[in-house]
Amino acid sequence: SNRAAASLMLKEWECATQDAMEAVRQDPSNVKACERCARSLLLQNRLPEAMKFCQARMHGLTPEQRETSEWKPFATTAQRIAAHASILHQMEQILADSAKAQEESEAARIVHGVIDMERQLSETERTSPLGERLAFTKVRALLFPEPGASGQPPEARERWARDALGEVE
Repeated sequence: SNRAAASLMLKEWECATQDAMEAVRQDPSNVKACERCARSLLLQNRLPEAMKFCQARMHGLTPEQRETSEWKPFATTAQRIAAHASILHQMEQILADSAKAQEESEAARIVHGVIDMERQLSETERTSPLGERLAFTKVRALLFPEPGASGQPPEARERWARDALGEVE
């Protein structure tokens, strides 16, 4: 579990997952290993796997254990995974719907949602595959409103395009 923590700090996302999973396999009640495993899966953008892992671990806990301060970091990470997965799914549905490209408000909502999720990431975590996915989603949203059809003024369109370029630099 400590090696998983070091790997997370070193941005070695896959090593962190492997080490945390091995620690959980050896001791399923190792709270730190469970939290680090869930967080490393989240940061690798392996959200379905992270959700399954968290659900299985939560199912294995008694209601009393779930309420203890010892398991709170894991429960918080599990809630964060579920929220991120749901929000990203909703965002991607909007971005896939060309009819919504005429609504600047949808794109603005996505940009603000991504910013909220990015705030939960440390500087190190922003370089993770999840951080990259968030940045890409933000760029897609900034470029999403259809020029001329969305009612977005040209000045705003240029500002959004500059913001998108700033994200990829």
